[in-house]
Amino acid sequence: MAGFLEDRHIVSWACQVLLHFRGRGYVGYYEKRSGTGPPTADPWCAIHSAVISGLEKLVLSLLDEGFDVDARDGDGMTPLLWELRDAALTTLLMSNKAIDVNARSTTCGYTPLSIAARKGDQATVQLLLAREEIDVNVPETQVTRSHTALSITGTLNYPGMVELLLEREDTKADSRDEQGTTPLMKAAHRGNACIVKLLLARSDVDVLAVDDNGATPLSSAEERRMGGSENDHDSVIRLLHSAIEERIIS
Repeated sequence: MAGFLEDRHIVSWACQVLLHFRGRGYVGYYEKRSGTGPPTADPWCAIHSAVISGLEKLVLSLLDEGFDVDARDGDGMTPLLWELRDAALTTLLMSNKAIDVNARSTTCGYTPLSIAARKGDQATVQLLLAREEIDVNVPETQVTRSHTALSITGTLNYPGMVELLLEREDTKADSRDEQGTTPLMKAAHRGNACIVKLLLARSDVDVLAVDDNGATPLSSAEERRMGGSENDHDSVIRLLHSAIEERIIS
């Protein structure tokens, strides 16, 4: 195995062929060269192919041979960003102390934490939060908006993960995106009463915050209730009225 792994071009080509013939159809990692012999491959792509194929032993061997755990493919994705769908491989990759757990795709803007948050994968979120270097406030950047893990889990109504994030003192519970929208506004707009209650328990959350369009958490909830949403906007509005009254009294 060691002799085979010494030629990274061959390893990468072999992994790509294996992946293709396993029926994934993922063959965009290499370009054919003129003449005979195997295609010319990016030597850093082997680990992506092995990861996507779910080949744990090969991934481990590649890492042992010094392949870059944070290598990026043509879409700017690292192996970890690809394999958050597989718990065993995620754990294997994160066992490498050199891995960048805050790596962000250079094309779609996703981070490992934002992907796990969108999937509702609480176990992976816990695994990521256990790393000292994790930055819970790094936003994923898309075309027009940026979203932190807290705003994602609050919008998608994942109370367990919101609790995990709010337990951390470094979590910016009142962070704003490009349009000035806070996690509380998003949760209120969606009618996620449980999330709204969790956020209001934080002293650094402003119940009277106003976004760039002049909307507040309360106006966002009232607008959606009038629109006939099936979510629990009535409970959200009661929670917000109560928090506003406490704010005024204090």
